[in-house]
Amino acid sequence: MVAPRLAFFPEVPALLPPGAIVLGDAVDRFPDLLLGDGREAGDRYLFDAAGDVVARLGLLGFRRDGPDPVHDLAPLYFRIPEAEERRRAREGGKA
Repeated sequence: MVAPRLAFFPEVPALLPPGAIVLGDAVDRFPDLLLGDGREAGDRYLFDAAGDVVARLGLLGFRRDGPDPVHDLAPLYFRIPEAEERRRAREGGKA
């Protein structure tokens, strides 16, 4: 499986495939960068991306399109995840 990565905004269009569903508050702030080329904003209730919501979204996609190439899937972050920030703070700022 591909590891999550931190992306910088200029890289984003090349990293998001056509047809991707884009979630998060960055969609409202940077629609020209994140949307287009078949990419769409997901429903606002998905923006918190709780595990059960992500699972339901995955099940809907599976039923519609069949399985994804799971070894190619990875989250794409525009900031360090909160859990990683907390871990670094606990460990004295070590990366």
